[in-house]
Amino acid sequence: MKLKVNSVDSLADAWLEVRKFYKDNRHFTLEFYTKRNVSQNALQHKWYSVIAKQTGETSDEVKCFCKLKFGFNIVLKRDDDSSRKLLDRMRFTDWDGLARKWGMSTYEVKLVSMQDTSMTSDFTKAEAMEYMNNIKNYYEPNGILLPTKEDEDYI
Repeated sequence: MKLKVNSVDSLADAWLEVRKFYKDNRHFTLEFYTKRNVSQNALQHKWYSVIAKQTGETSDEVKCFCKLKFGFNIVLKRDDDSSRKLLDRMRFTDWDGLARKWGMSTYEVKLVSMQDTSMTSDFTKAEAMEYMNNIKNYYEPNGILLPTKEDEDYI
């Protein structure tokens, strides 16, 4: 069971669900985490734009590349439904067949599939930080300097 709490009302509803679950099961573990925040999201999208300008790609192409190269492995570290669904999708898709059908390489087809893959919006703050550190460590050694949230024009 996954409960989302973002208001006093949803906290009350969640508490009722927990009490009911306890009554039925008696033993369970609760995990608490916070989702990424707005400033992390804004900075992440600024980075896509900065990288795109310096590589000649679009922001969407950069985003898809980053999701496939860095985000995919972060999601797979989880042991939850979203990671299992993503793994099943990647494992059971006929990438070679799609590549032949669309006249693309298998890798290009996987990149395109990232457009429709919800991933980074579900990151916790820690996962978003790991994702952004991986992006920074990949691009900055190649001469692409990425702004930080301390930079006044990062948004």
